[in-house]
Formats: sequence, structure tokens, C-alpha cells
Amino acid sequence: MAAARKRFEKFGYRGASIAMIARDAGIAVGTVYLYFKSKEQILIALFDESNSRWMAEARHAADQPGGAEERLMRVAHSSVQRYERDELLHAVMTRDLEMILAPLCEGFRDKVLHHNVELMAEIIRDGVRAGELRAADPEKTAFVLWTAADALFTQKLYRYAEVLPIFVGIVRDGLRQRITVNGSPPRRKELKGVASH
Repeated sequence: MAAARKRFEKFGYRGASIAMIARDAGIAVGTVYLYFKSKEQILIALFDESNSRWMAEARHAADQPGGAEERLMRVAHSSVQRYERDELLHAVMTRDLEMILAPLCEGFRDKVLHHNVELMAEIIRDGVRAGELRAADPEKTAFVLWTAADALFTQKLYRYAEVLPIFVGIVRDGLRQRITVNGSPPRRKELKGVASH
């Protein structure tokens, strides 16, 4: 897997083969096939390994003290940091994007989606309960936030690290609890009306 990671990072998905990976690892091609049926399986295993580390980091960021907005910002920041330091993810996203979107990787993408939506929904739920965030369906809101951020991640016009803070600012202002004229949050009755829109 270490040899595969280096080859994918340097040459992209298309620039690697099982034979090249085996050669780099100093083992026979047949030995690779004892563990992996295909190059795609190696890539997914590498992503799983990387994603498990990131999930732990995101959970750690989310579990630190602070309000919902601060916790969401920490999770977003950990996402940017992960992208900037994960050379494999960066290489594949910039060279072989269609491989990431291919059916072979759908299981991996679903796992990432569910984990992040669950984590973000938890934070949003806490924020609504505390009166920091306006009433909204936590799961659907988290789903919209994650898929929008994912679209920014896969586009190629701007660097993800440049556009994510703009997106976070728009989201932050949209999720914040509205303050009435007297400076207090809307009453519960008003919040129910907001949730239905």
C-alpha cells in the first residue's frame, strides 16, 4: 500500500498499474493479487485508511468546547487541512477526478457522506437546542452543507482552500439565529414558522 500510495501520488491513477506497484514494493505481481483484486481496490483501501484518520480528526475538532458555529468552523478547517496535506487525495482529485466519481468509488463516497452528515447534524442539533442556530432539520441541513462543500471540492476553477472560507461565511450568516429588534432571539413560536420554510 505504501508503494501504491507513492505511485498514485506521483503519476496519478492512470499512471499506475499492479505490475508497477508490485515492482516498486519489491514483490511479485501475484502477491499483490492475494490481497487486492484490482488497482481500484488498492486505491479505495488507501482512501479508507486516510479517511479513517480524517474522521478521527474531525470528531476531535467537533468535540472541543465551544458553540455550534465555532465547532462547525473547526470541522471545516480540519477538512481544508486534510486536503492540503493528503497528497494522494490531491493527486487523484486533480488528475483523475472521474475515477473518484465512478461507481467503483461510490461505496467510499457514501461512507464519507454519511459520516460527515451525521457529525455536522449533531453540531447543528446542539446549536438549535442552545438557541445559537435557527430551527432547521439537522440532517437535511447537514446534507445540503456537505454536498455543496463537496461540489466546491471537486471543481477545478479555484483552490478549495480559497473558496471554502467564502462558503463557510455564507452558511454561517444563513444559519445564525435571527435577532429581533429588542436584541433577543425569536420566541419558540416564531422558530416553528422558520423551520417550515
